[in-house]
Amino acid sequence: MELWKTAVLVPCFRRPEYTAKCLRALEQAQDYPSTTFLLVDDGSRDGTEQLLLASKLPKEVIVRDGSLGLRHTLVEFVEWALQGRYEILGVIGNDCLVPPDWLNQITLGLMTTTAEIISPNVMPSNAAFTYGEPDRDGLGYRPSQTIGGLWFMRRRLIEGIRFERAELRGIAGATGILERIILECEPRIGWLPEVVVQDLGHWSGDHPLHVKSDEHRAYSREVGRSVAW
Repeated sequence: MELWKTAVLVPCFRRPEYTAKCLRALEQAQDYPSTTFLLVDDGSRDGTEQLLLASKLPKEVIVRDGSLGLRHTLVEFVEWALQGRYEILGVIGNDCLVPPDWLNQITLGLMTTTAEIISPNVMPSNAAFTYGEPDRDGLGYRPSQTIGGLWFMRRRLIEGIRFERAELRGIAGATGILERIILECEPRIGWLPEVVVQDLGHWSGDHPLHVKSDEHRAYSREVGRSVAW
């Protein structure tokens, strides 16, 4: 089966200890034919830039002097991917660890099923089972009306949609992009329970590798992400 050209965004804002683990897991997971990673340092000023530049991933790197926010980064990624004629666009957080062969399984899901937006399962929230319905019809994914922050979609969903590059900090600005795509395109959404990504920085603090510090609590406040630890 022919591989679809795939673009993966890894947005980074501070927390370099997570970024280092994320990049290492991505590098060890598999070879990435037909895939380019867009690694973005949104003004971290903490060593993140050096981590991204040293990564062995097939990549392009953007380093900003100051933070423009996650929404700006996502819009920039969408425009870059459209210009590059990528067939699949996806996002992986810089606090996540991917399993072996993860991207092959995700892209295969988009190529061979009816899903148009798909997300891996995420631990410790077990998101595929928390938000996805049982696959009673043999779809190959757990259908849902919502998706998480780690998503992969077909290019056609964002063709013809113009997103404003508002400098909105944190999670809310990024969520608005997905909400608009879902509202305008009414895509089929699904979760892949067999592709399990570890979310080290999960708001609950339940992951064994979660870092609990005053700096991380301040980060959570700044990006509008509640913390329960």
